[in-house]
Amino acid sequence: MDPAGPSVRRPWQQQNPDSVEAWLDDHWDFTFSYFVRKATREMVNAWFAERVHSIPVCKEGVRSHTESCPCPLPQSPRAESSAPGTPTRKISASEFDRPLRPIVVKDSEGTVSFLLDSEKKEQMPLTPTRFDSNEGDQCSRLLELVKDISSHLDVTALCHKIFLHIHGLISADRYSLFLVCEDSSNDKFLISRLFDVAEGSTLEEASNNCIRLEWNKGIVGHVAALGEPLNIKDAYEDPRFNAEVDQITGYKTQSILCMPIKNHREEVVGVAQAINKKSGNGGTFTEKDEKDFAAYLAFCGIVLHNAQLYETSLLENKRNQVLLDLASLIFEEQQSLEVILKKIAATIISFMQVQKCTIFIVDEDCSESFSSVFHMECEELEKSSDSLTRERDASKINYMYAQYVKNTMEPLNIPDVSKDRRFPWTNESTGNVNQQCMRSLLCTPIKNGKKNKVIGVCQLVNKMEENTGKVKPFNRNDEQFLEAFVIFCGLGIQNTQMYEAVERAMAKQMVTLEVLSYHASAAEEETRELQALAAAVVPSAQTLKITDFSFSDFELSDLETALCTIRMFTDLHLVQNFQMKHEVLCRWILSVKKNYRKNVAYHNWRHAFNTAQCMFAALKAGKIQNKLTDLEILALLIAALSHDWITVV
Repeated sequence: MDPAGPSVRRPWQQQNPDSVEAWLDDHWDFTFSYFVRKATREMVNAWFAERVHSIPVCKEGVRSHTESCPCPLPQSPRAESSAPGTPTRKISASEFDRPLRPIVVKDSEGTVSFLLDSEKKEQMPLTPTRFDSNEGDQCSRLLELVKDISSHLDVTALCHKIFLHIHGLISADRYSLFLVCEDSSNDKFLISRLFDVAEGSTLEEASNNCIRLEWNKGIVGHVAALGEPLNIKDAYEDPRFNAEVDQITGYKTQSILCMPIKNHREEVVGVAQAINKKSGNGGTFTEKDEKDFAAYLAFCGIVLHNAQLYETSLLENKRNQVLLDLASLIFEEQQSLEVILKKIAATIISFMQVQKCTIFIVDEDCSESFSSVFHMECEELEKSSDSLTRERDASKINYMYAQYVKNTMEPLNIPDVSKDRRFPWTNESTGNVNQQCMRSLLCTPIKNGKKNKVIGVCQLVNKMEENTGKVKPFNRNDEQFLEAFVIFCGLGIQNTQMYEAVERAMAKQMVTLEVLSYHASAAEEETRELQALAAAVVPSAQTLKITDFSFSDFELSDLETALCTIRMFTDLHLVQNFQMKHEVLCRWILSVKKNYRKNVAYHNWRHAFNTAQCMFAALKAGKIQNKLTDLEILALLIAALSHDWITVV
């Protein structure tokens, strides 16, 4: 039997749990010591678990909101796809499941690149053909020729083989092959692919000599223009014959059999020429020679068509590799406009073999002028200078063509500047050394994502031949490559300008925030004082009486009101759940207090503090805390403390 009797209550049974919690809050040293001595493993794990899972607590509010709404939300058709915003598939990766070359490779120096090293071309075995009068009929010759055509795509080697076959039929002394080409003005001309092929000659000897012939001039040019064959008995009696080649080579031309080579569209793609009949018929070509020559040249037309398709595909592939490599080079650095302009200029000069490259950047504020100009010459590629053209060198640059291209937004290709009469300034006698040294010119606008806005102009001067170093005109391939390349240049320049603009805006923002923070933020000494006081002791809410609706702040100092605010954040579990740093919390509370004017009768810091205390009392005493999420409680308390800032400003 209990000696105290059933009506007697022990001291620990007479204590209110709220009073005990308030006493523990007021005696923090004892609370810490008691927890260290008495806490079990389960208590420690529960303490950690509560704080680990405290941040995503706002999901509960979302979940409770969705649970309170039983009606399902309609789903968009895109939600049924594997991922939102997935683009429509145009091609499957399985279509490339073949032994293709890798897209990205490493060169000899270990640098990642899209461009393969120089591929070794397959050498075609050119076995010498024996020409005998009893060799066989024409069908066996055609069969052998078809075998060669079906196994190789080298147009030069195959045409050389065809001429060796033809030699056994018509027995001429020399053979030549000319291909039709076009310049940048779409004017046609002829270039020798094989020249002076003779019995016993090698492929290297026949392909070394390169001769250019004008369209519709001479025997070959006339055949190419009209598309009709010519059989001339005496070349020197024909007024169309040009004897300059004989004078250069020292060879005597007598009879000529010249025939066009046509593709499947009946377009002339080349001209074949046989010179000097060796035997029979007085050294002239017969009608049978014409027929045999035409029959074999039909195969030559097939070879040219297939080989040109193959060479075009290889060139397209190589050009795409070059563009990818150049694009990756540009997009490596997009933080400085000067650096990216130097990369663009150096890349264009080295790849296109030009003497000078100038990039003009249009002024954003005044579209009629250029804000900056970068000029580079081929001699400067080895230099490490990254600066833009200096003012003393600016007079050497011709701005007039760039201004014209900017206004017209169309590329400009001038084969010879001195002979161009479209622009009045070309006729002016000027002492500008740069103007006098300018021969060929290619100028292209640089556009951004919007097709109608020019952000720059790229101007190339004097295309150089790789071997001789002579100046030559820019061709259509140069125009097409530069047009494709400046697309990447435009993206790089625009991104760099946007980056620099963002950097300037961020710098201005930082300065503005620093100025505002200096006047609006609390002083560091006051923050450290409050932080030290809060770390030492913060009275409990019951001791401070901030849970009572009859609370009065008249007896509290401003520093004590800040301590009361810290207690509100702590008892509402906002410090723990949102992992607030005490230094940040103290500085924010003092900054809020500082931004309320002291000379205002009502809308001052005391009014804001009383509003927050009333909200705290409603949350704790009114049990509203159990119905709200931590994020909603934090929003209410912050709103209560800072709701009158606009009023006092």
